[in-house]
Amino acid sequence: MSRGRVPFPDCTALLLHFFVLLLASFCSQTFSKSSTTSVDNSNCTLSCGNINIQPPLRIKGDPQNCGNQMYELSCEENNTIAVLSLYSGTYYVQQINYNEFTIRVVDVGIRKIKDNYYSNPLYSLSLFNFSNAQDRDPYTPASIRPVPVIFLDCANPMNSSIFVETAPCNINKRTYSSTSPNSYSYFVVGLDMLGYASSVSSFDLGESCKITQMVMVSPSTDKSYMMSCEAIYNEIARGLEITWFDYECKSKCGDNICVQGEDGLFCQNNDPGIVSELLSVSLINFFMTTKYEYLP
Repeated sequence: MSRGRVPFPDCTALLLHFFVLLLASFCSQTFSKSSTTSVDNSNCTLSCGNINIQPPLRIKGDPQNCGNQMYELSCEENNTIAVLSLYSGTYYVQQINYNEFTIRVVDVGIRKIKDNYYSNPLYSLSLFNFSNAQDRDPYTPASIRPVPVIFLDCANPMNSSIFVETAPCNINKRTYSSTSPNSYSYFVVGLDMLGYASSVSSFDLGESCKITQMVMVSPSTDKSYMMSCEAIYNEIARGLEITWFDYECKSKCGDNICVQGEDGLFCQNNDPGIVSELLSVSLINFFMTTKYEYLP
């Protein structure tokens, strides 16, 4: 008489089976940005200087069908320079990357006056400006940790290495403050996510220093390089990258999960029941297709 038994399930086969089903579900519920309906923008401004303009960005004064008004730029100086207004500040648009959904902007006050001498930015900008809410802020910082730079005015000279003198970049070669000729001006680079100098204590500053301005940069290199006023000004002049990725996700994926891949933007159903449902189907299908062994 023969007796039958079901072998202990092969975990590797089970997992493989599950992931195949999961991949199939993912593929059936995703779409790339190339599948979106094209919009006629023949009556829209397509460039400003050397900056290409595509939706959702638009140029002020264009017809309503051009881009989104939340992402409106102005084209100034005889249509050669794209300008963005952001939190009561004005910024030159240096570069737009539509594949990465980013804009690199620079404070309009930053100019190289002569050799290594620079003018200061006109506006302060920190993480506090960004509410990180899709329905309120059209942009968020593109970098997970943009590097903040604070401008300090101090009544006394500061000898700590965390303070970078502005004197070598001032045209009169003095360590002076732009707000007070009798004080000293410094940079401090690198703050925590809330905008506080993580490496600077109140003891370091005492009562002699006050913060006069704060800006953020998306550094081209490691922030440890920013140890001279020239390097710092170069990074400020390079600008900050901001992104409209949240808007792109919301408009294409709604409340579903948004994934940025090499071939575009993809949406994935975020229903937590999908995984458990797939696992159940995988288990049932696995046991139904399991072969019996008959032993003598």
